[in-house]
Amino acid sequence: MGDGNTPNKRGGKRPSLKKAMHNAMQFPELLAVVDAWPVLPNAVKAGIVAMVEAVNARESSK
Repeated sequence: MGDGNTPNKRGGKRPSLKKAMHNAMQFPELLAVVDAWPVLPNAVKAGIVAMVEAVNARESSK
């Protein structure tokens, strides 16, 4: 896969680690989420994941 993406466990695509790190460095808000992730309640984590998956599903259906 030459696009820098790899399949995730749900069958979608996720960025390679290199691309993910680049994105995190470009977006301080994303870095804040990554830094806070270990202490976030599971319900908050689930909400974040659900929002991202909803956007990805909408984008892939275009």
